[in-house]
Amino acid sequence: LADTVGTAAGATGQPEPVYPPALLAARVEGLVEVGFEWGPDGTAGRVTVLHAIPRGEFEQAALAAVRSWRHAGPDMPTGRQRRRFEFRLPELPRQPWPPAVLGSAPLPEAACREGMRARVRLEVVTDASGAVQSARILDAEPPRLFDAAALEIARQSRLTPARRDGQPVAATALLTLSFDSELAECSGARPDEPSRRRPAGAAPRVGRHDEPRDRRDGQFGFGAARG
Repeated sequence: LADTVGTAAGATGQPEPVYPPALLAARVEGLVEVGFEWGPDGTAGRVTVLHAIPRGEFEQAALAAVRSWRHAGPDMPTGRQRRRFEFRLPELPRQPWPPAVLGSAPLPEAACREGMRARVRLEVVTDASGAVQSARILDAEPPRLFDAAALEIARQSRLTPARRDGQPVAATALLTLSFDSELAECSGARPDEPSRRRPAGAAPRVGRHDEPRDRRDGQFGFGAARG
């Protein structure tokens, strides 16, 4: 689901994020994708940022909003939920933004054969087209094993660019990749082993502030990584 964040107030039970005043004044637009779960008391928990561009104040606004959400009604969704917030200047035309296209990379052979899962969080720098110019690992679980694959995926990727005054600009983004080796095809598999198929792969810099770490979840990816 995608919400357009402007300057109007949202619904009482699920208020929209507040457009950061500094970015509103600088006329910077961006997006944040978060993951969360509904708790038994109807509150949103385990809220994490999966993707944010430009990295910084937008994700803090999204986290604050979702953590305040309350689910109304008896039919509460179960499992991991996602919500995408598009921070758009209210007076500009609502043209669709280009989607992110991520690269792919082979999984480490040992991890693939053991059916391991992993999560890697990266900081990436994009040009005005959204193409990734550089990437670095922020943290990973398990550490180091999937770093090379995550970096290769990131460097092949093109993200939705941030904008200023409606024009795409270079930016620093936050990107989380989750790997599931059960969905991958291991090279060199024995003939008696079942085949594992990997699904086909599908700004001006602002102040950067990491969200509070929740190393238990987060996912955004294609190819060897699952989205």
